[in-house]
Amino acid sequence: MSETSPIGRAVITPTASKNHVPTMANDSNEHPGYSTIGFIYALGYIKGLMEAVHKSQV
Repeated sequence: MSETSPIGRAVITPTASKNHVPTMANDSNEHPGYSTIGFIYALGYIKGLMEAVHKSQV
């Protein structure tokens, strides 16, 4: 669900789901695609992408 900011642009509230993430080195592959370490890596990667887009718009 999104809201509207004071300047009229949509404000998106992202959510994260721990599913289908990479299996990292030394990580358990007991449940492939649901690794905690892989989730942390993927979340940081997405955060970096979002920051790069934001900086390119300024």
